[in-house]
Amino acid sequence: MAPPGPAPDPLLAAVLCNDAREQDGKLTGDPLDVALWRWAEQEGLVAAATRSACPRLEGVAFDARSRYMSVTCAVDGARRVFAKGAPEAILALAGITVLPPALALAEDAATLGRRKQLCDVAEAELAAEAPGGRRRTPRA
Repeated sequence: MAPPGPAPDPLLAAVLCNDAREQDGKLTGDPLDVALWRWAEQEGLVAAATRSACPRLEGVAFDARSRYMSVTCAVDGARRVFAKGAPEAILALAGITVLPPALALAEDAATLGRRKQLCDVAEAELAAEAPGGRRRTPRA
């Protein structure tokens, strides 16, 4: 199978920052990860091929206190960081401390539904190793 072409960043983040697995023709894992995988595939992204073409180099597992997970993957020769989690946690990673009005409304609606989850994704490209550490340019 040919490597996947460029994918819109939210779809790429949905597949790469995701621990769902295909086993015996079925998706297994956290229901949110499975839903994100299916969404990306419905939008035309071949999830398994994308993961093969963009290997995970590092990862930080989801933690209930931080409310996000992140992975660093090799994408088109660059190291890119993808994060997934609670909107306020993802926005905080990008230095945004106040929820945008539309996101605040969505969060209120999700809270009213009680069983609905709200998730945000973000990505950043790591610059080449710079003196004093790595630089990140987050985009939420």
